Amino acid sequence: MVASIIVATCNRADSLAETLQSMASLRVPENLPTELIVVDNSSNDGTAELLRTARFANLTFRHVLEPKPGKANALNAGIAAARGEVLLFTDDDVRVPVDWVQRMSGQILTGTADAVAGGVRMAPHLER
Repeated sequence: MVASIIVATCNRADSLAETLQSMASLRVPENLPTELIVVDNSSNDGTAELLRTARFANLTFRHVLEPKPGKANALNAGIAAARGEVLLFTDDDVRVPVDWVQRMSGQILTGTADAVAGGVRMAPHLER
């Protein structure tokens, strides 16, 4: 099995850079090769340069360009490009925990779930 992480983005280079940093820290299970697909939905803010220089020791990385506007179009392009049987979706403003791949895919891999959803915690600087 292979897992594919899909992130759609448009003009969020600063936030995406932090998301990619958290992806670089992921612990990927040995039995689950994992790829990261970032779909650029025609950004014009430096996203393309960020993605051209992105490198990951723990993940196979691909940058997909989707010129048709809209997050659904971007996600569909990511799904079409994915090689994985397990699809993991997150946003360009999320910082994933180091064990995210295992926690999100574990029950799918054991056959006890067909889909899972994770929790959301507000960033401390956004809490009111």
